[in-house]
Amino acid sequence: MKLLSVLLVLFTSVLFSQTGKYNTKDYPEGIYESFEEFLFKKSKPINDSLVIKYGNDSISHRFYYKSTEKRLKNVFAISYKGELYITLKMIYKRLTKDSKGQLRDDGNYFVKVNNVAGYLYLRDYFTSSAASIFGGITGTLAARRQKIVLFIEKEKRFKIIKNLKLFEEFIKEEYPNYSKLIEQKEDEEEADTVLRILKDIEKQ
Repeated sequence: MKLLSVLLVLFTSVLFSQTGKYNTKDYPEGIYESFEEFLFKKSKPINDSLVIKYGNDSISHRFYYKSTEKRLKNVFAISYKGELYITLKMIYKRLTKDSKGQLRDDGNYFVKVNNVAGYLYLRDYFTSSAASIFGGITGTLAARRQKIVLFIEKEKRFKIIKNLKLFEEFIKEEYPNYSKLIEQKEDEEEADTVLRILKDIEKQ
């Protein structure tokens, strides 16, 4: 029994190692009900036209079947009209250890996924749980800001870039030859700084 378990783990690892780089354009149109379907790009047909409704922040997306007006939810991801979207709450079971302690906005909604430097990434609003506990409502609102989330292929997990200090550590580990300073420009949000650096790495 133990031998069988080991073989299954090894077989899964081999499959994972052969998936290659992930790109939004490689996902066939359809619904990805589970993380595993998302991982192996195995979609189910939509079988209807969809209506997209946007949140006030223009980041959150909600999909409704046009014929029934029923909302699509409780699935991991959807690829529709050439764009990939992930249900934000679904990634919380797949976060890296250093991504813990981040609160998301309430609601069951999708976030659009894009590509940068070989990563799938998304951006949304997050709040530090410490700020929420010790700062109350005022502290929570003050700490709420957009952050970048990367899909780390080798770990098969999502990494929330909490701040620039941790991002700098990540860059040093993953790109030891990258020598430019990671500095936030005036009037630039941290999320935009992260994307700017990753786009610069992408060009090299």
